[in-house]
Amino acid sequence: MNLSLKNNRIILASRKNRILSMLIDYFLIVVLGITLYFALVNPISNKIKFVENNGATFYTSYIGLKKIEDDTKLECFNEDSYLKMMVKGTLGEGYYKSRNYEEIVPLNETNDIIFNYYYTYKVNNSSNYESSDYDFLTEINKYQMFEIKDNYYNLKEDEALKIGDYLFNKNESFIKKYNETKEIAKNIIIDARKDLKTNNHYKKLQSDLSESSKIGENIAFIKCVISYATSFIILEIVFYFIFHKRSIGAKAMKLKEISINKNKVYPIIINKISRFITFASSLFIILGVISQNSFLLILFLPLGNFYFYLFLFIILVLLTLLDFILLIVKKVNVSFDELVSKRVLVDQEFYYEWRSYTL
Repeated sequence: MNLSLKNNRIILASRKNRILSMLIDYFLIVVLGITLYFALVNPISNKIKFVENNGATFYTSYIGLKKIEDDTKLECFNEDSYLKMMVKGTLGEGYYKSRNYEEIVPLNETNDIIFNYYYTYKVNNSSNYESSDYDFLTEINKYQMFEIKDNYYNLKEDEALKIGDYLFNKNESFIKKYNETKEIAKNIIIDARKDLKTNNHYKKLQSDLSESSKIGENIAFIKCVISYATSFIILEIVFYFIFHKRSIGAKAMKLKEISINKNKVYPIIINKISRFITFASSLFIILGVISQNSFLLILFLPLGNFYFYLFLFIILVLLTLLDFILLIVKKVNVSFDELVSKRVLVDQEFYYEWRSYTL
């Protein structure tokens, strides 16, 4: 880049001072953006009826789904605990002389998560299900290792002995039988969870949660864009002119701007547009702070706008890095903002010498 005016070389400020100036400006925008979010943007936007209604929908659907999870307890299911409880349900108390065995509660109609889902929860909420011929006891009776007695199922004694010998005596000769039974237990819980998803109330809540989550993400992002834009205008435009066409960071490092282009207005406009873009990665810092990571976690859920925000995040971070990398590279020696706008940072002393020469 030819930094000369009337054959007189312009001496740029040191890289260290220019980098520090940019870092000060960048993090001041972050801090003010966060402050504006909590002080103005969020309180005002939350009073908008659409935002308020969407928040209420999200909360209601989330609580509704949580209640279903608590009622069915299907998410609490553990295959190993299930098998141990089934073994004790068949063999009874004291069969294995171990503390592990003694602490286990035998599986029965009261504490069996799967059985209670099909014959208590589903029966009590039958109006939310489509008609189905599926009967859990009939299906489980197809497995040779189970037996049905008094409208309940459990392991046959010889099967319980083999699985129990592996679980409580570490008898590796029965590991195959244990793995086969554990696979059946996995299929049982998978089928139950799939069946729950046919519940019309559950499907409605899941749909409402998904939709309100996506809208909520977009609202949160728009709030942060407004906070960032307002912060940028205050710091990079208002204070820029208050400090005689230099940023707070430049003032702190005792730097001044010189325009290589003879046009006085155009380079400033280009510089500010460029800096608005290259500093926009601070949006995600603001997002991370104001949402306490909840927004970023939502992005990784299936119901999130993951790919859009991931792509945007990568692009903005790369642009910010480009701003600093170009400044570090000796052959370029200017930031991206300086490169496109032809406005560069120099030391105050040089600026006044240059000013006196050009006047």
